[in-house]
Amino acid sequence: MLTEQRTDKIINKECDKIAIPISSRNNNIFKKFIEDLLLKINYLIYFKTSAYWKFIKLIKPINTPGEVIWANPNLINYITFNNEHGNNLAHLSEVASGCWDLNLVKIKDLEIYKALYDCIKNNKPLCSTKFYNPNIKDKSEFEKQGVVRTWEYISAYEYETRNKKILKLIEDIKEKGYKTQLELHEVPNDEILVKVDRNGKLIFFNGIHRFCIAKILNLKEIPVIVKARHIEWYNFKNELMNYIKTLRNNLGEDFYLTAKFTHPDLQDISIFQEEDARFSAIEKNKITKDGTLLDIGAGFGYFSSKFEELGFYCTAVEKNPNLFYFLKKIKSAEEKSYEIINDDILNICNNSLKFDLVLALNVFNNFLKTEYHYNKFINFLRNLSVKEIFFENSSYEKENRKYFYKNLSDDQFIKIIMEHTGLLKWEKVLEYNRGRKLYHLWKD
Repeated sequence: MLTEQRTDKIINKECDKIAIPISSRNNNIFKKFIEDLLLKINYLIYFKTSAYWKFIKLIKPINTPGEVIWANPNLINYITFNNEHGNNLAHLSEVASGCWDLNLVKIKDLEIYKALYDCIKNNKPLCSTKFYNPNIKDKSEFEKQGVVRTWEYISAYEYETRNKKILKLIEDIKEKGYKTQLELHEVPNDEILVKVDRNGKLIFFNGIHRFCIAKILNLKEIPVIVKARHIEWYNFKNELMNYIKTLRNNLGEDFYLTAKFTHPDLQDISIFQEEDARFSAIEKNKITKDGTLLDIGAGFGYFSSKFEELGFYCTAVEKNPNLFYFLKKIKSAEEKSYEIINDDILNICNNSLKFDLVLALNVFNNFLKTEYHYNKFINFLRNLSVKEIFFENSSYEKENRKYFYKNLSDDQFIKIIMEHTGLLKWEKVLEYNRGRKLYHLWKD
């Protein structure tokens, strides 16, 4: 059985290595030249040599340098000014210990964010905000101290040129949407950079103009690249990958995950994943717009996470202690608020349960194996007050079902559910991989 790892380790001397809050990317011409050269080399290696890219993905499946992931900018709320890992885009996906992830600043507290917000939302020129610095007017003064402080202010010397570029960037993103660097024919790994802290939360690191604009425009997702991961989060990812591999070894080659992970930095654990069509089918056919949702057999929390984003108050019940361990960690990393319960749903159904929507996806079949569990299941249905249920029957083959206490066809199963819950109508809403069927049951 897995045990939860502690994350409140004693802070060590590395905590004193906090850099001053300025960008150090362009502090001299030579460094800029070297950086650009390294970026172009990376472009040739990572994106032009497909064999090399596949090799890197093979040896670093959960920490692939330069791999683009998609993240919601509204869920990235803090910035690190700690330049312990440098700002060289040629060194990506580092694994780092220490406490660099504990000294953070809210992005919305930055003057550049406030200025861009006023520019976009209130149509104010940048020169009318506190972000504007009128004191740096000539080239010598700008080169002396202004060129490395792009996050702190926009100077009078550079205002005309830089302001024009910023306004153009805002206009392009508004009209054409957010494009990847590859789509823009730029160096592909020069995307917005993030770091991932010990708990799996994404921290902004580089690409401030693009990121602030995307956040202010409330974009759903943007492409980012991981600059560094805290070793505690990296170990958790590795633990998750090994758990999935163990499941596959135990359950056979036909095992696969039926839903993608919702956490951005778990998207690269994709070896056994398939695109889940069930969420789209449920979202399209559900009657309830929002309210309470019971997710029975929640697994890694895919549906609870997705439906919370739609405004539902979700309760995720997961019996398996190993799955619950990962569910708890992922929920925390995503900063979700749905309730999680580590128990058998049949053990918490003695009192009346009231939910607007219930998800029973490939789980009710477990209650047909013995007479004891079947009787508890019937009691659960009788105590359940619900407006609609989305039901998916077992993936067991008929050969296995014949040993169950109740060997039910889909129609028979649906009839029993409706009889004991008071639901009146049903329809098949999806048939997908390997003949699996998803049904919708509702009252009226």
